[in-house]
Amino acid sequence: MCGIVGVLRFGDLSKQTTLSSAIYLGTNLLEITEERGKDATGITAVFDNGMFYGQKMGINAKKFIASFGKTETDFNGFLTILREYKEAELRTIIGHCRKKSVGEAYNNINNHPII
Repeated sequence: MCGIVGVLRFGDLSKQTTLSSAIYLGTNLLEITEERGKDATGITAVFDNGMFYGQKMGINAKKFIASFGKTETDFNGFLTILREYKEAELRTIIGHCRKKSVGEAYNNINNHPII
């Protein structure tokens, strides 16, 4: 069975506190939840203005988190976008560790979060 994680911001916190806490919690929750599904991993950030950014890959959470590079297609790129987005505050992070039941994990159309 799959694992779903979430981090929600309530109240007014400084942008740095919100980002640091959300990144820390979201990353650790994905890693802990990997046991629920090792076929694919995805994460989406939602901002107060309704904008969102997500990323997903057909790999387990540990490999997903370790995908550090300088592009939007790796986890480090996802974190960079979160840190550099200035238009609104981060509101929510939703993550998913998938255990394949139907559809191949290498095809991202089958992996969550799904829009």
